[in-house]
Amino acid sequence: MLPEVLSLLARGEFPQQAAQAVAWHLTDGMSWQELVAKRNDNLNGTSTPYFSANTMMAAQKLYLTAKQRAENKTKDQKKSDSLGDRIMGSGH
Repeated sequence: MLPEVLSLLARGEFPQQAAQAVAWHLTDGMSWQELVAKRNDNLNGTSTPYFSANTMMAAQKLYLTAKQRAENKTKDQKKSDSLGDRIMGSGH
């Protein structure tokens, strides 16, 4: 699914920060709640959210879009494989 996320990012359909959140969700197992709670510590002692609310909404939309695209590719591949088996015979 990560290749789909990167493809959507490269096409400019989603912002980099949203892709970063999805990447951490997928590769590091960070929950959406952990990502929302992630903070930047500032030099003046304050902290700010690492991801804005808008970024997190975009990240969840990106996740769902990438998941759907990955599932569709899997379905298309299975159809293609099945057709190839029928044409070539299942023994090949």
